Amino acid sequence: MIPYKNVNSIEEVKQIYPSIYGDWVYKKKKVIEFIEEELEALRERQNRGKISLHMRLTAEAKGVYRYLWVIDHITDQLVKWGWDTTDIVILITRMKRAGYDPYSTTEDTAGQFIESLPGHGFKTIQTENGDEYLVYNPKGYGQPSDKKDATPK
Repeated sequence: MIPYKNVNSIEEVKQIYPSIYGDWVYKKKKVIEFIEEELEALRERQNRGKISLHMRLTAEAKGVYRYLWVIDHITDQLVKWGWDTTDIVILITRMKRAGYDPYSTTEDTAGQFIESLPGHGFKTIQTENGDEYLVYNPKGYGQPSDKKDATPK
């Protein structure tokens, strides 16, 4: 997972995400929204009423990068927590319903959300000799009711 960067051109975005960047991204409603947000932020920062071509291209690069980074980040968290990558739409929908911002670039929102789901994460196992240890349990299978839940909160 790459950290969120400040990009200024679409060429930078193509270098960072060569395998997923494509014309399809410009058709996404969220990308258009991100581009408009970035354009407004650039306009305010530069105290300009008019939008120059350079401002529009920079906003386009920043908006596209933000979308691709978020998709990459959520996919990374899905894989780490044992989900199938095709569940990305389900996860984004559930995050929105629960009040999480799936498009946040400031924190590990997707990972925190998955971690908060019941039955996902870790559970404590006790052996016959009394030793306890944590085991990774992404699907929540086989959780005996008499064992204490050690899911990180």
